[in-house]
Amino acid sequence: MNAWELIQTKMGDNYPSGHPLAKSVWWKSKSPLRANPNVVAKSIRRARGEKGYSVEFPMLLIEVPEDHKGAISPERIEACKMLLEACELRDKWINKNRNENWVLPKDPLAPVTEPKTEDFTFEFKDGVFIPKNKEGEPIAKLKDVHEFHHDFHRIGEITSSGPVKTFTYFRLRWLHSSFKMHAQLNSRREQEATEDDPRDFHTIVKVDTHIHLAAAMTARHLLSFLQRKAGVDKDRVVLIERDGTPRTLSEIWRKNNLDPSTFTIDSLNVTADASSAFQRFDIFNSKYNPFGISELRTIFLKSSNYINGDYYAELTQECMQGLEKSKSQCAEFRISIYGQSADEWDSLAKWVIDHKLYSDHQRWLIQVPRIWSVYKKFGSCQNFGEMLHNIFHVLFETTIDPSSHPEVAIFLNQVSGFDSVDDESRPEPDFNRTISSTLPGDWNTEKNPPYAYYMYYMWANITMLNELRVARGMKTFDFRPHCGESGHENHLSSAFLLADHINHGIQLSKSTPLQYLYYLKQIGCAVSPLSNNSLFVDYKHNPFKKLFMRGLNVSLSTDDPLQFHYTDDPLLEEYSIAAQKWNFSQTDISEIARNSVVQSGFETSLKAKWLGPNWNKPGVAGNDVAFSNISDIRVSYRERLFKLEAETLRDISRTTPKMELMGVPPLVRLSIDTPSGKVDMSGSTKEAFGSILKGLLLRDRYSHDKLSCNTKSTDVNFVFKLSQGVRRSHTAVYINNEEFVATNPLCKIPIFSQFLADLRELKVLSCNGPATMEAGRRLVQSEEVFKFHKIFNGSAERNLSQKLPVDIHHIFMVDNSLTHSFVSGKTLLKFIKKKITECGDELINPKNPRDKRTLRDLFESLQISFDNLTLDSLGVMAGMSSAGQGFAANYNPFGNSELFNLFLERDNGMDGKYFGELLSKHFKKCRGENKFHMYELHMNVHGSSRDELNAIAKWILTHNLNLPHVSWVLQISNKTFPALRHEKVVANFQEWLDNILVPLEEVTLDSRSHPELHQLLPSINRIEFTEEVTYSPEKDCHEHLGHLPAEWVKEKSPPDEYYLYYIWASLQSLNTVRKMKGLNLLSLRPRTSPGPDHTRICAAYLLCNSISGGLDLLDNPFLQLLYYLKQIGVVMSPLHDNYYYPHLRKDYPFNKFFLRGLKVTLATHTAMQLHVTRDALCEEYAIASQMYKFSTVDISEIARNSVILSGFPDDVKVKCLGENWCLEGQNGNDPNRTNIPACRIEMRESWLKFNDSLFSRVFESYPELAKNIAEFVHNYRFKSVEPQ
Repeated sequence: MNAWELIQTKMGDNYPSGHPLAKSVWWKSKSPLRANPNVVAKSIRRARGEKGYSVEFPMLLIEVPEDHKGAISPERIEACKMLLEACELRDKWINKNRNENWVLPKDPLAPVTEPKTEDFTFEFKDGVFIPKNKEGEPIAKLKDVHEFHHDFHRIGEITSSGPVKTFTYFRLRWLHSSFKMHAQLNSRREQEATEDDPRDFHTIVKVDTHIHLAAAMTARHLLSFLQRKAGVDKDRVVLIERDGTPRTLSEIWRKNNLDPSTFTIDSLNVTADASSAFQRFDIFNSKYNPFGISELRTIFLKSSNYINGDYYAELTQECMQGLEKSKSQCAEFRISIYGQSADEWDSLAKWVIDHKLYSDHQRWLIQVPRIWSVYKKFGSCQNFGEMLHNIFHVLFETTIDPSSHPEVAIFLNQVSGFDSVDDESRPEPDFNRTISSTLPGDWNTEKNPPYAYYMYYMWANITMLNELRVARGMKTFDFRPHCGESGHENHLSSAFLLADHINHGIQLSKSTPLQYLYYLKQIGCAVSPLSNNSLFVDYKHNPFKKLFMRGLNVSLSTDDPLQFHYTDDPLLEEYSIAAQKWNFSQTDISEIARNSVVQSGFETSLKAKWLGPNWNKPGVAGNDVAFSNISDIRVSYRERLFKLEAETLRDISRTTPKMELMGVPPLVRLSIDTPSGKVDMSGSTKEAFGSILKGLLLRDRYSHDKLSCNTKSTDVNFVFKLSQGVRRSHTAVYINNEEFVATNPLCKIPIFSQFLADLRELKVLSCNGPATMEAGRRLVQSEEVFKFHKIFNGSAERNLSQKLPVDIHHIFMVDNSLTHSFVSGKTLLKFIKKKITECGDELINPKNPRDKRTLRDLFESLQISFDNLTLDSLGVMAGMSSAGQGFAANYNPFGNSELFNLFLERDNGMDGKYFGELLSKHFKKCRGENKFHMYELHMNVHGSSRDELNAIAKWILTHNLNLPHVSWVLQISNKTFPALRHEKVVANFQEWLDNILVPLEEVTLDSRSHPELHQLLPSINRIEFTEEVTYSPEKDCHEHLGHLPAEWVKEKSPPDEYYLYYIWASLQSLNTVRKMKGLNLLSLRPRTSPGPDHTRICAAYLLCNSISGGLDLLDNPFLQLLYYLKQIGVVMSPLHDNYYYPHLRKDYPFNKFFLRGLKVTLATHTAMQLHVTRDALCEEYAIASQMYKFSTVDISEIARNSVILSGFPDDVKVKCLGENWCLEGQNGNDPNRTNIPACRIEMRESWLKFNDSLFSRVFESYPELAKNIAEFVHNYRFKSVEPQ
């Protein structure tokens, strides 16, 4: 059974014959079923007006708890009342008395047969034509200019109101984020819903509602026309000079030194590019002159000239033919009536009728330039009233008696509306009471009236004309002025009151109240981004995408193809560029195309033909996917959101605040409403979820918490034995002084080959296309949910935090990444000056008897004068010249590495004396100034010998640096092993590892073996592995990954995954013993940076609970999602990274990571180079707060993360965060210590749980996927190191 037979089975024979599905040959073909007959049946039911279908799709729900209803501030109530008042003012001014059912005669160019009527007359009074009935009474009441002046200024008061600005700002943000969330949830559904209809974007109708006839052709078209006429009409007289001399076309070319054979688009000089015309409307206007010659414009682009506009008409006919050829494109050509004389209408209409300028794909729109000052200057009109009379008198006369102006009567049947055009940026007087009281007949100065003055008198005459034409049963007209392209925002206020739709409207981006009002009243905006790009606003800053996403009634138009477009299809060029630039989907551009049809002035019968018979019904009832190519999902979403906004305004305006909730902002809960319990997924989405689930399972096998023995006893003996490169921990017993070691190790650790297999699997999964797309969608959803939370609960959070006993200056925060560049340049300079003054005669290398240099001698030998010791000469502050990897040069004071070694390193001739003093003074001073700041200081470990860690501990204790607010991090780098191997200090990689890890094992087993290290070890919390970007391992190193550490004797550094695995595995074994003995644990945190692949970040995901850097996550949504779901900490240093990786400055991801819910925190890393204040950590937070507009709650959340991710002991974290800090969600948050209201933690927790529950629902909905995952787990069985 084919598709058509199935449809007939469902619908019977009672289907609309005019429906596109019924007409389509494809649908009636004998081919096998290719369409979903249910979709087709729904479409036909809709066409028949039935309601046998419903639209279901996931949508964000907003819920206000009962105990918070009524918590509406008087300010919000006032704002809603004012917005509703503004809407009522527009309803008051917009005349809805239109002849919607008027039908164009079958012969559009036939004479109008309506006879003259004696029932109506008209009078021109105070600048407005007033139609009257037989009794001499006006047929409609006209609101006068004084009432308009009052309402215009009232709109200004409303849109400048503080409460209204705040309310509309947040509502527009909500609309914007809501659309992004909708797109993430339903883009695939929308696409699938249109796959079965017979239309696509190229076959649906699109109307160019804003295009000027004089520039409707492209430059290429005009050039071809000029060359053609230069050949066939070279001897035709086309111009009469002022002295009466006739000129042929060839004489015109010669006169202007033009050779038609050499014409090019460049020489034509009609393109208005941004380099010449930006903010220059005068230059733009000159581009209408071909070759810059005004008389060529008169000959070719004017309807009134010596040749009666023949060339202009022929160009127009060719443009119309292009529209007809496209079949799906229509246009409303704008043509000018100036008002300089009373016969302009007759001349224009005659030109149109004589040249038979008609097409079913085209209508006319009359533009009236706002250039009264020019007319007055040249004496064309004596006053403004005369100009208005010239514009409208013929129209009223023709309406009453079509035979008085027969051509005009025919022409008006093809006119859809009026426009008011000119440069809005031109200075103009204020529309004050004095100006509004000046009647048009009294406006006789050369000063141009203000925009609002023009608008009122245009509106008044059009409104009265429409009243008369409705009474006569004739076609009525829209008022669609140019507005909001540039100039003052109050232009948009006058258009809000008076215009049906507008052209441009990009200034709406500067006024959230007006933008919101245009949304509420769905005022159409025909935007021309390519035109705007050349004249007023760069394409990337054009607000079109934002306006569209927020639900404003926007469409795309070309404006002036002659000046701005390059292809032969300007309207499609406009759509194509917008789609590519702003990533519009097919549904998006189809919606924009539908808007263009609705905004246009084409007859209702044509709109029904193009959009479906019910096109003018609201919402889903008015949408037919078979015509519009827009799924009901999109239309239903727009409808629901619009109704929600209207209901919100009404409900808030009627709310009586509860006294007990006065001043308490309402709390809102957010959730995703899924129509059914089953998760609806396509094949690619199931593949994506499967990949994400596999990625989550891969990390679970490297759990840090699962130990094979939970006994905490100091009576048990332990021993470490080397097995396959890992020093494994075992229990041991001694019988008769003979050691017996347990066969099984204390903890299970995957062998290295399994780790590599898992790493490869994870890398493959991270490159999976569907998984990457799905992960991106999930992350954007998380981001938008957080934005929703800020929109609705931001004020509530602020109010709740104000009641807490702490603030951001009295909560604990940890600098999780602090290197030897820990002090500011100013502090270091002060310390150096003090040492030169007080200890200038001190030997700098007392260990070497032959080195008798003092500190003062060193500075003199370096030619550094004490008098010139300034921050600039110190040279440690990073600047633009040091961006990138040249940043490292700023570590050396005065550009000298010897001074760096002397003042900022532990291992030197003075045993790090100055470095220790500097550290001690700095941290004691920091503690005195801010007891809430704590630090994790990195100390470089080279791995040169087993005594190194004890030497470090001894140095720290000697200088009293074992401070309660300082924790130590052992930092190792991938550049140290190859250097030591090259110098024969170590024999292999295993020896290098043992030099670092064996002392930790020994002191764990016997505190007496390294007493200083034992004393310091409680303050050591982590090993941080850093990879040097400038020191990458060679490719052949990857071929030796199968070698055990003892076999790695190359002088090249192993790959980073090799380092990470063996350090992690050894720490796992060590921590097993330390935990059983009740000692603090050591973690591994690698510092990752952008690299050629994602090996580092993948390995860190498997092995670590936190990382530093994390910039690798920016371009890999899959891994970013895994880090979010597993809440792996990411320590970031924006100031450092912005200098070290300058290419990421514009797209630095910290804010995005935070919004999406990743566990991120801030650290200084290199305070000396980049911070100017003494409190570098506070400076880092302050800069982030300003850059990303963080609230105090945001800052508090980041600070809380810093404490959680730190290695400070549990008792310290209890003091900082509360007793239950380690619990998840709200249970682990103490607002009185963290300054984070419960609603913030609840939001983070609920959305994370929603994502987790989504995967369980996927398992329930798709058993075959669950089976596939189970097989994956079985095939990747856990393999551990076998004891030797």
